[in-house]
Amino acid sequence: THIDGHQHMHVLPTVLPIVIEQAKQYSINAIRIPDESSLFVNYMYSPVRLLGKVGLSTVAAKARPTIRDNGIYSTQYFWGM
Repeated sequence: THIDGHQHMHVLPTVLPIVIEQAKQYSINAIRIPDESSLFVNYMYSPVRLLGKVGLSTVAAKARPTIRDNGIYSTQYFWGM
């Protein structure tokens, strides 16, 4: 049905091409993108979590066009890192 990697590893630049290849091979047409909107500010008491959220959202946002260009759907919104 879809791909949702453990700890969001599937969007890392070195892992993403493998994930896309496997998605195509097994006819999986969607990949969950953990690109959380900056409007969700539930990290104001934890700078470490905020830094992780910003880093992951940046990597995820960069993965989105690659996923789309390969004909795979992705989530439009995400909340809950």
